[in-house]
Amino acid sequence: MTSATAARRWRPRRAGWTSCTLPRYERRMRIDLELGRDGDVISELYALTAEYPMHEKLSESLITALHNHGRPADALRAYNNIRSAMLDQLGMEPGTALQKLQRTVLCREGIRGRALGNRNAPVS
Repeated sequence: MTSATAARRWRPRRAGWTSCTLPRYERRMRIDLELGRDGDVISELYALTAEYPMHEKLSESLITALHNHGRPADALRAYNNIRSAMLDQLGMEPGTALQKLQRTVLCREGIRGRALGNRNAPVS
Protein backbone atom coordinates (compact mmCIF):
# COMPACT_ATOMS: atom_id res chain seq x y z
CA MET A 1 0.00 0.00 0.00
CA THR A 2 1.33 3.43 -0.90
CA SER A 3 1.42 6.37 1.48
CA ALA A 4 -1.25 8.16 -0.51
CA THR A 5 -3.56 5.14 -0.38
CA ALA A 6 -2.99 4.75 3.33
CA ALA A 7 -3.68 8.44 3.97
CA ARG A 8 -6.96 8.24 2.01
CA ARG A 9 -7.97 5.16 3.98
CA TRP A 10 -7.27 6.96 7.24
CA ARG A 11 -9.15 10.22 6.60
CA PRO A 12 -12.76 8.99 6.73
CA ARG A 13 -12.18 7.12 9.98
CA ARG A 14 -10.57 10.02 11.80
CA ALA A 15 -13.77 11.91 12.54
CA GLY A 16 -15.30 9.03 14.46
CA TRP A 17 -12.30 8.20 16.64
CA THR A 18 -12.78 7.52 20.31
CA SER A 19 -10.31 6.94 23.09
CA CYS A 20 -10.46 3.22 22.18
CA THR A 21 -9.49 3.55 18.53
CA LEU A 22 -6.29 5.59 18.90
CA PRO A 23 -4.45 2.85 20.86
CA ARG A 24 -5.45 0.33 18.17
CA TYR A 25 -4.10 2.66 15.51
CA GLU A 26 -0.83 3.05 17.44
CA ARG A 27 -0.51 -0.72 17.60
CA ARG A 28 -1.06 -1.02 13.84
CA MET A 29 1.62 1.59 13.20
CA ARG A 30 4.10 -0.34 15.36
CA ILE A 31 3.32 -3.56 13.50
CA ASP A 32 3.78 -1.85 10.15
CA LEU A 33 7.15 -0.53 11.34
CA GLU A 34 8.21 -3.98 12.52
CA LEU A 35 7.35 -5.35 9.09
CA GLY A 36 9.48 -2.67 7.40
CA ARG A 37 6.58 -0.68 5.96
CA ASP A 38 8.11 2.62 7.01
CA GLY A 39 7.26 4.46 3.81
CA ASP A 40 3.66 3.28 3.92
CA VAL A 41 2.91 4.89 7.28
CA ILE A 42 4.76 8.20 7.08
CA SER A 43 1.84 10.19 5.60
CA GLU A 44 -0.58 8.79 8.16
CA LEU A 45 1.80 9.55 11.00
CA TYR A 46 2.35 13.12 9.82
CA ALA A 47 -1.43 13.64 9.84
CA LEU A 48 -1.83 12.06 13.26
CA THR A 49 1.02 14.01 14.86
CA ALA A 50 -0.43 17.22 13.43
CA GLU A 51 -3.72 16.42 15.13
CA TYR A 52 -2.07 15.15 18.35
CA PRO A 53 1.15 17.21 18.53
CA MET A 54 2.14 16.06 22.04
CA HIS A 55 1.34 12.36 21.66
CA GLU A 56 4.70 10.75 22.32
CA LYS A 57 3.99 7.26 20.94
CA LEU A 58 2.79 8.65 17.61
CA SER A 59 5.88 10.86 17.43
CA GLU A 60 8.10 7.88 18.23
CA SER A 61 6.52 5.97 15.37
CA LEU A 62 6.95 8.91 12.97
CA ILE A 63 10.58 9.47 13.95
CA THR A 64 11.31 5.75 13.59
CA ALA A 65 9.63 5.56 10.18
CA LEU A 66 11.47 8.62 8.89
CA HIS A 67 14.82 7.43 10.22
CA ASN A 68 14.39 3.93 8.80
CA HIS A 69 13.27 5.40 5.47
CA GLY A 70 16.55 7.31 5.16
CA ARG A 71 15.22 10.70 6.23
CA PRO A 72 17.16 11.53 9.42
CA ALA A 73 16.77 15.31 9.01
CA ASP A 74 12.99 14.92 8.88
CA ALA A 75 13.14 12.57 11.88
CA LEU A 76 15.04 15.18 13.90
CA ARG A 77 12.59 17.87 12.77
CA ALA A 78 9.72 15.69 14.03
CA TYR A 79 11.50 15.32 17.38
CA ASN A 80 12.01 19.08 17.60
CA ASN A 81 8.32 19.64 16.83
CA ILE A 82 7.09 17.53 19.74
CA ARG A 83 9.81 18.88 22.02
CA SER A 84 8.82 22.48 21.24
CA ALA A 85 5.11 21.72 21.72
CA MET A 86 5.74 20.04 25.06
CA LEU A 87 8.02 22.81 26.32
CA ASP A 88 5.63 25.55 25.21
CA GLN A 89 2.41 23.96 26.45
CA LEU A 90 3.52 21.76 29.36
CA GLY A 91 6.87 23.19 30.38
CA MET A 92 8.53 19.77 30.19
CA GLU A 93 10.87 17.77 27.98
CA PRO A 94 9.75 14.67 26.05
CA GLY A 95 10.02 11.34 27.85
CA THR A 96 13.06 9.13 28.03
CA ALA A 97 12.03 6.95 25.07
CA LEU A 98 11.83 9.93 22.72
CA GLN A 99 15.11 11.34 23.98
CA LYS A 100 16.84 7.99 23.38
CA LEU A 101 15.31 7.83 19.93
CA GLN A 102 16.65 11.30 19.14
CA ARG A 103 20.15 10.17 20.18
CA THR A 104 19.78 7.08 18.00
CA VAL A 105 18.99 9.25 14.98
CA LEU A 106 21.83 11.66 15.79
CA CYS A 107 24.29 8.75 16.05
CA ARG A 108 22.93 7.25 12.82
CA GLU A 109 22.25 3.92 14.50
CA GLY A 110 19.82 1.45 12.97
CA ILE A 111 16.46 0.84 14.60
CA ARG A 112 14.70 -1.21 11.91
CA GLY A 113 12.81 -4.24 13.15
CA ARG A 114 12.51 -3.01 16.70
CA ALA A 115 9.00 -2.38 17.92
CA LEU A 116 8.77 0.86 19.83
CA GLY A 117 7.05 -0.83 22.71
CA ASN A 118 9.40 -3.85 22.70
CA ARG A 119 12.97 -2.78 23.27
CA ASN A 120 14.21 -6.41 23.32
CA ALA A 121 13.18 -7.21 19.76
CA PRO A 122 16.10 -8.24 17.53
CA VAL A 123 17.55 -5.69 15.13
CA SER A 124 17.61 -6.96 11.57
